[in-house]
Amino acid sequence: MKIYGHPWSLNTRKVLFALAEKQRTAELVLVDLPRGAQLAPEHVRRHPFAKAPVLEDGALVLYESQAILRHLDRTRPTP
Repeated sequence: MKIYGHPWSLNTRKVLFALAEKQRTAELVLVDLPRGAQLAPEHVRRHPFAKAPVLEDGALVLYESQAILRHLDRTRPTP
């Protein structure tokens, strides 16, 4: 599982906190938001609105933190 985002992003932090509460880990792939990396074509293919975070869970790619949090709640129950 990968999270594309930046630690300064509150929405990325929401997802990382949820994973920590569930005692799960994910690889954080840095999207350098302060330098505009979210506008790079490879990131826009993941998130059409050029924002963060993006969750890659196997073949599933989700963007928008609320959708990611719902997915985590459904697929990874609290320990």
